[in-house]
Amino acid sequence: MPIDFDPVFHTETMVQILREQGSTQYAMELAELILQKNPQHEGVRRILEELREEARRAFERFKSGGRSAEAGQGPESDDAGLVGETEASAGEAGTETPQSLP
Repeated sequence: MPIDFDPVFHTETMVQILREQGSTQYAMELAELILQKNPQHEGVRRILEELREEARRAFERFKSGGRSAEAGQGPESDDAGLVGETEASAGEAGTETPQSLP
C-alpha cells in the first residue's frame, strides 16, 4: 500500500518517527519518495540504507529459523545458555523452578 501523507509530512523527521514506531515499510517508502524529490538529501539516504540493512538482517534471521546468522549451532550457542539463565534468575527471585517442586 503506497504511503499517502500530505507532502508537508515528507520529512526526515517523519521517516525517523515511522522507523521508531516499527513502521519500517512506510519509513522506507517515505524515504524513497523524499529522495525522488531531493536525491542529495544525505540524512534520508543514510536512514534508508540503515533500514535496508535492518530488513536484510531480519530476512536472514527469518531464513535461518529465527537464529542470528552469527549464532553458533552447537550446544554452546546463545539458545543453550538461556535455559540456565532463566532457571537461575527464577531461583534468585525466590520462586521455585519446576525441578525443585516435590
